[in-house]
Amino acid sequence: MNKGIQNFFNILEPIIILIVFFIYPFISQIKIGYSVVDFNDINFYIKYFIGFILRFSFVILIIKLNSKYSFKDFGFKKINFYDFKYIIYIFFSLIFATFLFKFVLNFFIPQNIEPSFSCPNKKMLWLTFILFISVGYIEEIIFRAYALVFFNKFNINKYIGLFISTTIFAILHLYQGIIATITIFFIGALLYLWYYKIRNLHILAISHALFNFFQILVYFLSTK
Repeated sequence: MNKGIQNFFNILEPIIILIVFFIYPFISQIKIGYSVVDFNDINFYIKYFIGFILRFSFVILIIKLNSKYSFKDFGFKKINFYDFKYIIYIFFSLIFATFLFKFVLNFFIPQNIEPSFSCPNKKMLWLTFILFISVGYIEEIIFRAYALVFFNKFNINKYIGLFISTTIFAILHLYQGIIATITIFFIGALLYLWYYKIRNLHILAISHALFNFFQILVYFLSTK
């Protein structure tokens, strides 16, 4: 890729990323309004997985066009046996942080919390888990892996980059309510710091997926 095309791509790249992964989803939420995710609707899964394949393919294309960087720079690294300890550390740190922030915030912002999803039945749990794996990969590759590479490219301070990425991440979860959004801001910051430390996309995505699935599983068991 010659220098002129590369410079044009460097300008266009973050604009496209913002449109695809922030502006379009955010506007869609505003238009649709609050709606409960139905984890028992097979059509929901079909639509989501089609969207996931398209978005993930788009991210892979963006990475390949970043000629100065390899897939390893975006966290695509092997996991060895000893790395699984990080999955455990991250998972429990997310659980603890969620409990802590929601507990504290409920004192200052009391509200009736309505679930933003329907509880999946037993037959759908496995499909829900696969969905959360894909959610983990999409969110981690954009808001942690890509964000860190992008901010480093322009020598943006680590904590400024953390704030920008985490704020966008939290805004996309506004439909879950103010307490959840604030909590997700801190969860996003924690994930960003973990990624900054280990630089492994797979570990973050798996930990994120387990954390999301754990919340669904608790809700599933509590309804039985």
